[in-house]
Amino acid sequence: MRVNEVISRCRTDQKVLIYYDKYIICGKVYDIFGTQEFKENRIGDMLVMQIASNENELYIKAVSI
Repeated sequence: MRVNEVISRCRTDQKVLIYYDKYIICGKVYDIFGTQEFKENRIGDMLVMQIASNENELYIKAVSI
């Protein structure tokens, strides 16, 4: 499954942490979609390797294809 598919199923105020290539993007779903880093690095097209949650935060580990 791709990062876009996972994030699009979350509420817009859901807190998300995305780990990829030694980098981290964190924030609410609405804010993450709007960041330049998310668009330029095509993080939404990366494959999800792990998903975990902690009460109200979603942790996603992604790798590029």
